[in-house]
Amino acid sequence: METTVKQTTKISFLIASLFAGLACGGNVHAASVQDGQQQTATAEQYPAWNAGTVYTAGSRVTFNGSVFEAKWWTQNEQPTGTEGNSWKLLGSLQPPVATFYEGIDYTGYGVGLPVGSYTKADLLARGIKDNDLSSLKVTNGYVALLFDAETPIAGSGRIMYATSDRANFFADNFNDVPSSIRIVKKSDAGTGTAPAGFHGTVGSPTRINLSWAKAPGDEIYVVEQLVNGSYQEVQSTLINQSYAILNNLTPGTAYTFRVSAINGNGKTLATAPITLTTWAASNTGGWDHFRAPNIVVTDKAVGSAGSQLVNRVMPNLSKLIADQMLDINRVIYFNENDQINLFTDISFELDPDGYPGWKSGEPPVINMGMSAAHLVNFYNGNGQSDAALVNEVIGVIAHEGTHGYQYTPRNASANNEGSAFVEGLADYVRIELGLHPAAVRRPGALYNAGYSETGFFIKWLTDTKDPNFARKLNASARDMQNWSWDAALRQILGQGLSVLWAEYQASI
Repeated sequence: METTVKQTTKISFLIASLFAGLACGGNVHAASVQDGQQQTATAEQYPAWNAGTVYTAGSRVTFNGSVFEAKWWTQNEQPTGTEGNSWKLLGSLQPPVATFYEGIDYTGYGVGLPVGSYTKADLLARGIKDNDLSSLKVTNGYVALLFDAETPIAGSGRIMYATSDRANFFADNFNDVPSSIRIVKKSDAGTGTAPAGFHGTVGSPTRINLSWAKAPGDEIYVVEQLVNGSYQEVQSTLINQSYAILNNLTPGTAYTFRVSAINGNGKTLATAPITLTTWAASNTGGWDHFRAPNIVVTDKAVGSAGSQLVNRVMPNLSKLIADQMLDINRVIYFNENDQINLFTDISFELDPDGYPGWKSGEPPVINMGMSAAHLVNFYNGNGQSDAALVNEVIGVIAHEGTHGYQYTPRNASANNEGSAFVEGLADYVRIELGLHPAAVRRPGALYNAGYSETGFFIKWLTDTKDPNFARKLNASARDMQNWSWDAALRQILGQGLSVLWAEYQASI
């Protein structure tokens, strides 16, 4: 579906009643936007709302940081400004720090908002229509979080965040989407619990990878670097991305980092700092400094036919796994200086039965395994060929290992798109390395079927459209806040999903 861009002519949004108090020197602020220029007006301070007080039409009060005016006689009704409420919302007691616009490039109506949380009803009361925003401006030091849910709560739906001005929301796949908003100040003193499990690894002479544990309620994580004795923010990331990749660093240099979270209560305490030193400069810019994870193999099928088979045909399984890690990275990344989703350790299990292969866990340690029973069945079904067995084992390792290194698309659960990416890219790696001989292309398949169906689609796009397509596709999952196949294909190849899938199907 194509996105419609609103080109709205000049519209002024102004809460005129606030200007009545200009001479009184108060601090109520409203936003008036004309051609992208914001103005503010002030009004006198009004008494706080009291449940027992009788108010008549025109009475003004303050409540929850906003100014309200009574529409008619009222008592014991909290001001909300929503439809049917006895109170009309006039403005806020705090100055606006972010302005939200109807059109792209800061056009159309614009509404300034201060720090706070705004439900769909709150935004409607302030003149912001539902699913109607396309650009924003935000004051330095503040974060605007936009939600597709009616309530701005982490985990309730898709989220877009901005720490600087956005002329449009297309890159975030969020145009005309927001239904609720939260605005927070990043510099507020931290009081909550710091993120757990903070650690880092050196990925190349110019890159350091950091990660930590996610926590319920956290919306943004802020990474800070120690520079000349004080900490400076170097990256912000959403809750569903519990890692940060710092690039363009100086080879052979020590760096110190810490991380804190931002949630509904503000900014948490920062973690204890960690210091990491980048490697010395690479001579080739290729894969000279790539290091496979530490690998521990546990045989839980000791004594079984599958265990005996593996030990006979592949006596050094840990080295086989380590060698495969470099091959995976060569397929989905450009070189060792790319932003590789590194992990430090693999715990590998040979299970008595269960799934042919599996992966769990997150960096720095991931868990992988395969079924000894599956290997016996495969061996017997393929003429008891040792070579075929080795190829199958390496193929399973390639698939599950890709799950460890690949990026996971954010906010891509609709239509099985995220799962199709994850399993499809893993099977593409297996196909590309010649480790999936039984897989075949089938006409009439679905792009979001995952595994080899999606894997062959990725291979066709890489072979016919862009030799680096698979690498760019993996990077799109890292970079796009709200990922979809159509958005990723348009960004990488300039064509949408429906056109490319039809062309691929016609080629089979």
